[in-house]
Amino acid sequence: MLLSLVYIFWPATNIRWKLLLASHRFSYSKSSLRLIKKNLKQISEWCLDNVKVDDLGLEEEFFNKRHIILRNPRFSDDGHCVSKGVLVLTFTTTFPYFLKSKKRDDFLRNYVIVLEPSWAGYALPEILAWACFESPVIVQASEKKDFEFIAALNSNLLPVEFGASDWVDHELFYPIPSVTKEFDSLLVGNSTYVKRIHIFLKAIKSINDPAYKAAIVLGKWGEFYERIIDLIDFYGVDNNITVYNNLSPKDLNILYNKSRVNVLLSLKEGSNRVIFEGFFAGTPGIVLAENVGVNKSYLNSQTGKVIKEGFLPKTLVTFRDNFDNYSPAEWSRANISCFCTTKKLSRVLMDSRFGSDCSDSLDLKVKVNSPEVQFL
Repeated sequence: MLLSLVYIFWPATNIRWKLLLASHRFSYSKSSLRLIKKNLKQISEWCLDNVKVDDLGLEEEFFNKRHIILRNPRFSDDGHCVSKGVLVLTFTTTFPYFLKSKKRDDFLRNYVIVLEPSWAGYALPEILAWACFESPVIVQASEKKDFEFIAALNSNLLPVEFGASDWVDHELFYPIPSVTKEFDSLLVGNSTYVKRIHIFLKAIKSINDPAYKAAIVLGKWGEFYERIIDLIDFYGVDNNITVYNNLSPKDLNILYNKSRVNVLLSLKEGSNRVIFEGFFAGTPGIVLAENVGVNKSYLNSQTGKVIKEGFLPKTLVTFRDNFDNYSPAEWSRANISCFCTTKKLSRVLMDSRFGSDCSDSLDLKVKVNSPEVQFL
């Protein structure tokens, strides 16, 4: 009803598009999808006009770290592009730099663009603005709802089921047989409310076992570090918890290996890498069923569990005793390694929608996210 009223009473103003997109990000409703699909041309044009570079605060050097060319275009003697290159853009906030670039049309003419958004909820100006163009644009969508949304638009935006979690650097995260288990569970995240670290602390308190040992790794982003430390004291789990800060990939890999299970408690994410880095290190994972953003089909009998939040304490205890029943490293190498994902992307590029100029697209370079995008 609210969506209908918005559409009726703001028929001639662009505020309706902003509210409509926000509504779909919140609810993924069929009614909002119908309206977006019906008005996609106007919406995408509004999105292109309204994405802004100045508000992003990204330094050019930082921005340059967030795109990579997996294949160079090839040109004929007269300068005509006879075989498109492949350009991957990572992080949603990076997309406007290309959308507003003076070389945008050259990029679209000479490259297949592959978007790697950084947050679930794809009814965003930074993504839908690409629907203005005729050239096909590949959109990585590990969240099923986002995949279905982009597919339903029937536009030049072509969703694929992999995302940032499918480009883990297996040379950084791998099993270390000599390392012994020290922690019953591990949570890795920035010091923000999104990571819901208090839920982890409450679960450990409810376990009520002085011998239960857990680790928390806090990243460099976020404003709640002191509050998290205070919460550890508030819940009375000081003796259960060891806190680490800003670990290097090498040290983080060691900590994954020292832990029996790796936990993600956020309700909304991008294509989170932490759980899958743990997989490659041989550590199974726990993800909430309530989460939006993580490809939960990756949690299976070999890799971990998807659970309701209320079952967290019981599940933590179960993994303490049965973690060695899982084999996430083997599954990950066989299904979501950077090599597997590169092959998946190559198969997508063979689609006739990209034209014959991508028929030899199997010569892609292999990329990883560690954490910024780079060649393996």
